[in-house]
Amino acid sequence: MGRFSEQNESSGFIKEIYQKLQSGLNAEQVKNFANLEDDEARYNFVSQQPSIKEFQVTLYSKSIKNADFALEFKLKGNRAFQQKNWLASLDFYNKGLLLLPSENDEDFSILLANRSAALYHMEKFDHALQDIELAEENYPVTMLYKLKERTARCYLAKKCYEKALDAFKETVTHLDNSKLPMEKRGKLEKDAQIMIKMLPQQVEFEKKMKSASTQMPTSTISPTKLNKSVIFDQNEQEGRFTKTIRDMKIGEEVLVEQALCATLFERFSKSHCQHCFARSITPLPCPTCIDVVFCSKNCRNTAIYGYHKFECGMLETIWNSGSSINCQMAMRLISQRPLSYWRNIRKELKDNLSIDEIKNLPSHDYRRVYCMVRHEKQRPTYSFLEYAFMASFLVKFLAANHFFDSGKTEDLCTEDEVFIGGLILRNLQILQFNSHEIFDLLKSNKTGARQTVAIGAGLYTTLALFNHSCNPSIVRYFKNTAAHVIAIRNLKSGEQISENYGPLYSQNTREERQKKLKDFYWFDCACEACEKNWPIFGDMNTNEIRFKCNGKKPCNNVIPVPADCNEFIIQCIQCGEFTNILKGLKLVQDTEILEKTAQRLFNEGNTDEALKKYIEMMNIFDEVIAPPFQDYCKCQQAIKECLLEYGNRIQVE
Repeated sequence: MGRFSEQNESSGFIKEIYQKLQSGLNAEQVKNFANLEDDEARYNFVSQQPSIKEFQVTLYSKSIKNADFALEFKLKGNRAFQQKNWLASLDFYNKGLLLLPSENDEDFSILLANRSAALYHMEKFDHALQDIELAEENYPVTMLYKLKERTARCYLAKKCYEKALDAFKETVTHLDNSKLPMEKRGKLEKDAQIMIKMLPQQVEFEKKMKSASTQMPTSTISPTKLNKSVIFDQNEQEGRFTKTIRDMKIGEEVLVEQALCATLFERFSKSHCQHCFARSITPLPCPTCIDVVFCSKNCRNTAIYGYHKFECGMLETIWNSGSSINCQMAMRLISQRPLSYWRNIRKELKDNLSIDEIKNLPSHDYRRVYCMVRHEKQRPTYSFLEYAFMASFLVKFLAANHFFDSGKTEDLCTEDEVFIGGLILRNLQILQFNSHEIFDLLKSNKTGARQTVAIGAGLYTTLALFNHSCNPSIVRYFKNTAAHVIAIRNLKSGEQISENYGPLYSQNTREERQKKLKDFYWFDCACEACEKNWPIFGDMNTNEIRFKCNGKKPCNNVIPVPADCNEFIIQCIQCGEFTNILKGLKLVQDTEILEKTAQRLFNEGNTDEALKKYIEMMNIFDEVIAPPFQDYCKCQQAIKECLLEYGNRIQVE
């Protein structure tokens, strides 16, 4: 998967508004716009046009919450639960929670409690405990014993005996507040007391086991973790890029980076956490809209007290407008920080930072975004006009949700609004060339089929500095929104580290690759695969092996040898040294056994060992073979498939 190439998910009303803007401009106005030299001026010009000023933003989502519909789903969930159809009951409870208005606190807690019961029976104990914790906030006092008893059972199943003991004790305490008949109350209390008497022995055993074991410190990953051997550089021909200052091995971690900003596609807004992109079977809704869900209380609070309060009630309008996901991200780059931040940083924004200045800034610093490539000198007038129009559209939404401390959406011309509008216009240009797809790996339980599916896009200020190659040296996978970048081939000291923006030499012809890269990213690729016009996978010559010159002198020549060659020693026509073909053939034959073993391990689910075998294969190929070569490509692809297992992964029927 390459960088994210901007595409609209659907057609929408925004096209009509833009056409009205275009038709309202005369030749003189277009000329004046073309002569504008900064984004604030471009934004201000467009935002003052009649077609833009007359567009009104309407917030609507709060009225879509419906307690009656929510309670209907609750009843359906209860019926499914009684029939022991746990999965169906979970689905109904999720729908009920999404629709329930925020003021219905007690009903919300009861729905969460009901969902926790379904999760308990599904043996999703951690999810059940999370729901119980949230449900306790407004759960009826007379029924709290249910939650305490379920908490105890969850911890018992998890073999957390001390916590289970405490929960059983709380169960007994809360039974005093229950309205249960004496007989039923007595039975529950008796059962709890039995566990209270039995569990202390388990608790002591648990403590002894903990003290006897060596506790390993929990590792934490910083927001950006860059391999110490990776440095940044720049020149006029290639711009900014990364390279290694020592030999780097296949499988070595190059970078781990959390997205500075990330947005989900609309179709995943009810299945994935809006904040961290985790897929959750127990989503928590926004209290006031039905557009998004979250995986946890922490993610929900981070979002609703941050960027989501400026998106709440308008996301469906943005989705229906026909604008791209990059438009939403251009706005969220702004809304995830308060207006005071932008006022304070305004004088520090520079588009000519050196590579040394950039690398000394934290990865989450917007100043790194501000100076990203946007090809402003190549950008035609119509592109500036389109993006200035989108910026005006997005500023209206921010204003409607009080980002500027005002609910006014007409005549937006304050200094703050023009400044923010200019930044959004700049963000749109930057994201066109620098955003990355974030994807899940879908695996079929029945067939074992695998497919990567893009669920959204993110902006990574360090990853964006890696240049493209049609024969990339790294591959990416994602854990939630964190990008993990791994070396896919051996690199020599001083060699550039390259990623792939979409087209690979093994899958697309040079003409196809060059056209796509020119259309989407506005550059002519000059990587080795393009310069030498490497064939696609199906056209690679299987009747010859491309051996590297292995003489005593340093030489980069490739020696094509027929597969049925009977000679053992071949002389290099470039350096005159001799290469032992027999040794190379023997090594290549060894990879056949390794491949079968690796494939078996992978099919058995032993990804770690399979990856080791594939890397061993690739090291052999790298020693004697030069791409393009089919077995080389297949081995690289197998390593990528293994690495995907460590990222976002979803089992499907």
